Amino acid sequence: MRNALGTVGILVVGLTGCAAQQPSTEPLAPPPPAEPPAAALPESTEEVPAEPPPPPELTAEQKLERYKECWAAFNAKDSTKVAACYAENATFELVDGGDAALAGRSAILQNDLEPPFAAFPDASAESLLTLQNGDRIASLAFMRGTHQGTLKTSRGELAPTNKKIALTVGHVVELAGGSVQRHLEYADQRTVLVQLGVLQGTARKPVEPPAGERPVVVASNADTEKANVETFQKLTAAFNAHDAAAFEALLADDVVLSEASAAADRVGRKEVLKGQKEIWQGMSDSKIEHTSVWGAGDYVVATGTFTGTNDGPLPSWKVWNKTGKPVTLGLLEIAKLEGGKVKQHWVFTNGLAFAQQLGILPPEKKPAAAKSAPAATPAQPMSDVSSATGTQSQAPKVAPPAAPPRPAAQ
Repeated sequence: MRNALGTVGILVVGLTGCAAQQPSTEPLAPPPPAEPPAAALPESTEEVPAEPPPPPELTAEQKLERYKECWAAFNAKDSTKVAACYAENATFELVDGGDAALAGRSAILQNDLEPPFAAFPDASAESLLTLQNGDRIASLAFMRGTHQGTLKTSRGELAPTNKKIALTVGHVVELAGGSVQRHLEYADQRTVLVQLGVLQGTARKPVEPPAGERPVVVASNADTEKANVETFQKLTAAFNAHDAAAFEALLADDVVLSEASAAADRVGRKEVLKGQKEIWQGMSDSKIEHTSVWGAGDYVVATGTFTGTNDGPLPSWKVWNKTGKPVTLGLLEIAKLEGGKVKQHWVFTNGLAFAQQLGILPPEKKPAAAKSAPAATPAQPMSDVSSATGTQSQAPKVAPPAAPPRPAAQ
């Protein structure tokens, strides 16, 4: 605006000065010859490159096929192909595993895939259940292997025991552009330590899963899926309210509860309710908060946290006197519903993290060294812990072993 006004002022002054002067008697000079117009520049014939089109969105079937391919790469011990299933900036987290989430494909390869492959050279996995809804895939994977190599942990190395491990592990992946952007794994590390003979206590035996169907289910957004999600949310609300009658009413008569941290399943409505009542008695403020709940066919998948304060006995954990300590655990739940009731319920929390937070980790059970195992630095001893009182003289000094490597989807 200032430049425009200045130009107008100059023009006014010039015009005023011309009007005050006497007209000239001399003939006007002829105007200079007009300059020829500048030749127009030729238009460029070079085309501006167009933006590359976004990669086509994968269909549900294609996503599941890539997931299957990544399992195959895992069983082939091809860590490079497994790593390629992840986006360049992907994250991986072993929930409540004691370490921060890994960020970046190279970090996942170096810290999550290659070391466990060295410790369990015969590691293999079998998908028992796969569920897909949009860019989310959840699965139950049966992991197995023999501890034949030095297992590196964040606090030391565990010499080979030549013992077998076998357990069901929960996986949840979130895709972006067909590659895994976020990967959560839910594994009970306490079961691994007991099976390796490092930790005293009872845990699931390393036995093969029964033969049978291995369902693969794609969400259809049908009304029945929405109804199943609502039913499962009512079950959670009944748990949080410690409402035994409402909780029991949502269970099938022959319901099966499979908790990863438990030595065996609970079968039947009465048995399942008995376990819930124990939790309510031992942790009167216990509750579950979900951050994600979605359906796929007859199944519901939920992730979130379990919290509670140990202010009563927990017989299943050999806690007879309260510890007064709070617990916060990452949680994965997968439920199968039938006729509006829960037929099967898988619950994944890390039992080792639970025991550590309550201070009830039992003493280390030092396994006899395998005859063929090379010498290695033994794991640091655990503190002496009284399971009866729930007291602990010092913090545990054994870090959990890394879980066997896991596949992802692309």
